[in-house]
Amino acid sequence: MLKVGTGKHSGCLPEALQTAISEMQLAATELVSNVILHGFPQESTATPEDSQPRKLHLCAFANPRGQLVVQVAHTGRSFNGNAAEVKAVTSPLEGQMGLFIISRCVDHVYYSAADHGQSYIWLIRNLTPAAVQHTQRPVTTDISDSLSVFHIPFPAIDASNATAFRDAIGAYLKAVRHLILDFSAVDFIDSAGLGSIVWAIRCMEGIKGEIRLCCPNKPVQALFDLVCMNRITSVFATQQQAVESFSWAILNGCHAESVPTTLQPSEAVADRLRAS
Repeated sequence: MLKVGTGKHSGCLPEALQTAISEMQLAATELVSNVILHGFPQESTATPEDSQPRKLHLCAFANPRGQLVVQVAHTGRSFNGNAAEVKAVTSPLEGQMGLFIISRCVDHVYYSAADHGQSYIWLIRNLTPAAVQHTQRPVTTDISDSLSVFHIPFPAIDASNATAFRDAIGAYLKAVRHLILDFSAVDFIDSAGLGSIVWAIRCMEGIKGEIRLCCPNKPVQALFDLVCMNRITSVFATQQQAVESFSWAILNGCHAESVPTTLQPSEAVADRLRAS
């Protein structure tokens, strides 16, 4: 069975959230099974259109709107673009059991027809207010008036959500002059995602600000090394290292550039670091 959004502390989650996660696991398993069964035909029934490499990628996350989301991207045959066919299943008829299970476990199903050889399907489950409290963390941590940490809320930054990433970070590029991108929740980045990160860095440079990066996992760090990201901006192993790399004036919201950079951050800044 697919594991969606669970971890070693899942037993401490409220019952409503545990139920939502379990049902999303079931719906995601049924969806992937259907993609494999119907999207990737056996060789005896394959057509020339089925000759491209078979790929399937799944990611799951809780979005800022209080929803659990499962996104499945695949290179197989596209499903019917009419999402109503799932919600219209009202009984577990023979041959439709999987659709019936999905219809009972999620609130919304969205399809996207093949684009550049890849199709997308989204399963969305609305959470109760009590469950939402356990899925969301602040998107930003304000270190000072001019420095914030942006905790990237996406498990992957790729072609499917590069625009969403730009939209999410865009507002913060105008609100502060210095920004740290925290990659601790990011497991994968492709070329489209990398382009969006560089775009953000260049936008901040355009207003005489700066973006620094922190907390990449090994695959993400390997990608940064491959493209020589350290020539564009600084990359740090921890958030604290990234914060402490800024000057005393920036950490304390001052504008006096002559303040010695060897001074330690104020206690208020230290408290914000510990809270984040």
